[in-house]
Amino acid sequence: MRLEEYFGVPLGGIGTGKINFYRDLTIGDITIMNNWSNPLKVVRGFHIVYYMRDNPVFLQLNPGKNIESPPPYTHIKDFDVEVEYPKISYYIPLQDVSKVEVYSILIKDNVKDSAIPAIKIRVIANGRFAISFPNVTGSKRASRVNIPYKGKINGVIMKNKRALQTDPSYGEIFLGCKDCNVMTNY
Repeated sequence: MRLEEYFGVPLGGIGTGKINFYRDLTIGDITIMNNWSNPLKVVRGFHIVYYMRDNPVFLQLNPGKNIESPPPYTHIKDFDVEVEYPKISYYIPLQDVSKVEVYSILIKDNVKDSAIPAIKIRVIANGRFAISFPNVTGSKRASRVNIPYKGKINGVIMKNKRALQTDPSYGEIFLGCKDCNVMTNY
């Protein structure tokens, strides 16, 4: 299926919310915060960066899409996109990067396990790359924290220390990776 420029593919768990992934490998229309009727349209801070000989290259067509005055950056000019729901494959035209796959973990004939609110991002490349995702926990930005986690899967736990359980956006986000280094900031 060809993915048109302004149409996103919704990925996530069944009944748990979704994140739309677009043709340019950006995200939007997030409904993971019990905000079904009013999705979070503009999302800043989701990036996938490849370090090509220590020069960062964004593996996105328009990484500054939602930034008023984006800084100068190097990015991919074009790539092919293939959609076979629940998986999107972005074929990257770089020597050491072949593709980025984004998919929901849906299990045939198993609604219970398909309702796990998870999205997997797989970068098939030789070398170093980085992924960033914004902390959108809690209805208010104040008290959002990113906590590094080391274990079988390293990553970042994103939470809001002051969000009440009655807050529709209450919860945690985990951005994890296997055998990787973790960097966090607030």
